[in-house]
Amino acid sequence: MPRSHLIYVVVAVFTVRGIASSYSWCSGVDPPSPPNARDDLLRIPYLTHILDGEACVTWGVNVHLTGRCFLEYTANGGLSWSRVAAIEEEYSWYNYHALPKQKEMRQCRVNLTGLPPSTPVCYRVLEEDSELAGGYSFTSAPAPGSAAPFSFMAYGDFGRGKGSPPFVVTDSPQARVRDTLVAWWRAEDPELLLALGDDTYFSGYEHEYDHRTFPYYEQLWSQLPLFLTSGNHDYESDRLATYLKYFYQPDPTVEDPSASGRYFSFDWRNVHFVMLDTEWYRWDSPGNLSASGMVEWFRRDLEANTQPWTIVAQHKMPYTGSAVADANVVTYLMPIYEEFRIPLVVGGHWHNYQRYAPLRNGTRVPTTEGGVTYVISGGGGYHI
Repeated sequence: MPRSHLIYVVVAVFTVRGIASSYSWCSGVDPPSPPNARDDLLRIPYLTHILDGEACVTWGVNVHLTGRCFLEYTANGGLSWSRVAAIEEEYSWYNYHALPKQKEMRQCRVNLTGLPPSTPVCYRVLEEDSELAGGYSFTSAPAPGSAAPFSFMAYGDFGRGKGSPPFVVTDSPQARVRDTLVAWWRAEDPELLLALGDDTYFSGYEHEYDHRTFPYYEQLWSQLPLFLTSGNHDYESDRLATYLKYFYQPDPTVEDPSASGRYFSFDWRNVHFVMLDTEWYRWDSPGNLSASGMVEWFRRDLEANTQPWTIVAQHKMPYTGSAVADANVVTYLMPIYEEFRIPLVVGGHWHNYQRYAPLRNGTRVPTTEGGVTYVISGGGGYHI
C-alpha cells in the first residue's frame, strides 16, 4: 500500500495506486452557492450509500412547509432532468435559539437507482416547485473491480462546533480542518470520504448533529460519497438511534436487523472497505465485542471478499503512541486483521495523527509477511 499523504498535520489522505482524474462540474450547472431558503432548509443535503448504481440524498426542512419534498437530478449533462418524491419523516429537535425548546423538522430522503457507473450527477432539492438548494454535483460509484487509481479522505472526531449558537465560526480548529479538506478535494479529486466516529459532540443528540456537524460540511458532504462509522460519543444519548436515523448505510449481508447501519462493507473499484463498530457491545451487547455478532460477520465478509485490497475503518484502535488503545480490539479484531493480511486499518478516537510501521503480533514486519499498517486520523477538529 503506498504511503499516505498528510494535510493539516492530523487528517489522513490516501492514494490507492495513484491519483484520480481532475474534478469537473456537470455541464451547464454552476458550483453550489448558498441555498435560497435557509429558514426552510434546516439541514443541508448529504450523500450516503453511493454504491452499485444507487445514491441516497438526505436533507431536512421546516415542518411548516406544506408542500412535498422533491429531488431533481440529471445524469446526462443536463439534457433531461428527472424528478423524484422524497420519503419523509417528521420529528422534533432541540432549538437553542428560542422557547419552546422543540423545533419541528421534516427529514427528506431520496434513494436514486439505475445510475450509470462513474457518471457526474447534478441535483437540487425542492419543496414542490420551489428550489431550496441547488447546484450540487457528485459522481456515481465506479464499477467494482476497476483497477483505475483513486484517492480518499479519512478523518474522525469532529462535530465540535465552538462558542455560542449557531456554533459555526471560521477560526475554530474544525473549520480550519474543513477548509483544508475542501481545498484538497478541489485540487486532487478524492472519490470518497470515510468518517471515523465521534461524528458529533458530545452525546449524539439530534441538536448536536444539526448545530455542530452538518452546517460545517455542506460543500463536502453534499458532493462527496460519505461512509461513516460511529464512535463512543455518537452512542451516548440514545444508543445510536439518531445516527442510524440520519445516515442510511444498509448492507444485505448483515442479517441482524438491529445491526443494520452499525457495520457494513462495500467495494470501491478494486478495494474492499469494511466499516466496523467498536462501541455497540458497550451499550447493547453484554461482555465484549464477540457478543455483538460483528466479529463473526467480519470473518465471513473477509472470506467472501474477492478484491485484491482490503481497508478497515473503525473508531477505536489497537495501538496509540504510548499504550494499547482498546483491549477488545486487540483481543477480537487484531487477530483477524493479521490472519487475512489486511494492509491498512484506519481509525480515530485519539485527536491527532499517528502512522505505524507494519506490525504483526506487535512486531515490525514487512507487509509481504502480513504486517498491518495502522493509521489514527482523529484530527477532525475537536481538541487538536
